[in-house]
Amino acid sequence: MTNENSACLPTRGDVGLMEATRDPIFLLQSSQQRWSDASLPIGFEWSEDREELLDEDGESVGQNHPSFYRLTEAGCVTLFWETERVFFTREEAEAWGRARTYRWSAWRCYCVSAEGDLAALLRAVSERPTGDLAPSSEAE
Repeated sequence: MTNENSACLPTRGDVGLMEATRDPIFLLQSSQQRWSDASLPIGFEWSEDREELLDEDGESVGQNHPSFYRLTEAGCVTLFWETERVFFTREEAEAWGRARTYRWSAWRCYCVSAEGDLAALLRAVSERPTGDLAPSSEAE
């Protein structure tokens, strides 16, 4: 089974060269925040449904709020990146993230080197174009 577009698609080896990483995979990560009541400064309180933190003026406190940095320094909020999906190419990951920007306040595409069975699988298909990663069958 051949892919008609395989001439213009990069191979896994090409993707590795472009990223300067062996067996690269791309993690689409979203910015997440975890709130703590431990050291909430005076003037801040939770909404009745505890869905959002409010400042002294009743405005919702998010990452763009002027006090957000102060709350981070006080230990009220912890920011972290959560992996949503894994992709074979940066282009796939970024296209998927751009199509779903409404889901997150921020997202990024992060390249890491695959290890173990996944790396072996990637090496086995390294000369196939990235759009044609299905196992080839001799009998058609």
